Formats: sequence, C-alpha cells, structure tokens
Amino acid sequence: MGFRVVALSSGPSKEPLIRSLGAHNFIDGAAQDQGAALQALGGAKVIIETVQDANAIQKVIPGLAIEGTLLLVALEAAPIAISPRE
Repeated sequence: MGFRVVALSSGPSKEPLIRSLGAHNFIDGAAQDQGAALQALGGAKVIIETVQDANAIQKVIPGLAIEGTLLLVALEAAPIAISPRE
C-alpha cells in the first residue's frame, strides 16, 4: 500500500528483530525523541500503540502527521494529556 514501517522501541536491543520482520526504520526512544524523529520522517499517517503506559503514548503523539490516526490497542487507566497544538 506504499506505507513505510517505522518501529519504535525503548532501547536498541530489539532493532535486529524489528528489521528482520521488515521495518524500514527503527527509532530508539532511549536515544532520541520519538515524536520528533517521526516528524523528521514526514510524520506518521498511523501509529499503532501497543504500550499501556500513558507517558509513552504522550511521547509519540507529536509524531502524527496532520490528520494522522492513533490506534490504542491497550491503555492503562491513567489520563493522556494532548496539547491543542497536537
């Protein structure tokens, strides 16, 4: 469908597996701002978030492209703050 897969993780240890599964890009959240890195790639049309941590979710929201979609597969009971600029 023309999409490029970008995988996000909280450390470099999963990069070989992620690349072997076909991801085009890998963003290590321990080494860089994931939202900014996604924007540097043009912004994400879709983010499929499987992490339950609200803080981790908040960090990727700025990486969405205009009219992008955030799909939350799992979510803890903590609130998620979203800035009007996002």
